[in-house]
Amino acid sequence: MQKIQLNCKNIFVITLFILISGLISCVSSQNVSSVSSLRENDVLLVGKVIIDPPLQSHEYRNIITIQGSTGYIYLYYSNQLKPIKDLEIGFKQVANSIKTENGKSFFVKFNNQPLYFYYGFIMMDFNTDTGEGVYAYLPAGWVVYPQSKDKAIYIGTIKYTRDEFFRITKVEIIDEFDSVSKEFYEKYGNTIKLKKSLLKAM
Repeated sequence: MQKIQLNCKNIFVITLFILISGLISCVSSQNVSSVSSLRENDVLLVGKVIIDPPLQSHEYRNIITIQGSTGYIYLYYSNQLKPIKDLEIGFKQVANSIKTENGKSFFVKFNNQPLYFYYGFIMMDFNTDTGEGVYAYLPAGWVVYPQSKDKAIYIGTIKYTRDEFFRITKVEIIDEFDSVSKEFYEKYGNTIKLKKSLLKAM
């Protein structure tokens, strides 16, 4: 895990950002409750992240901060392929992340264009006095290329195996299309078709 020092020294600013952090979290998720919300150029991404063994309550402090919520999994993405110099975590990374829970399927919408996943992170703790956050990093480095006619694609189940110090010992992309597609059609009906397009290495 790594500590990040934030440039937030003004307590008023910190307080204000804490108040709007819930809005930032909503932006990062973009969960879709109905396919009617999909616009012509939108595609629904379906997938899952598994941390094995899962986080236990004593491993993190349960708080909501300007940098997201502790215990949740964030997958940072971009529509552009670009070099990553540092594993930064800020408002940009939180707002441009899929926010999900361990072992639960996510259903999020994006513009129909390539999507690059650079890294993931889990906030474990945050000190509002010092602006210091503690994060567990999750390696990524995948891309998905939706086709022009795709409306919903299954990108796979990302499984991270870890040790007791949260060192990632194994990363797998698992195909659970049959079980997840059943969940998909129960949730959305047969209005749109779910296509399998598993994540590929960049």
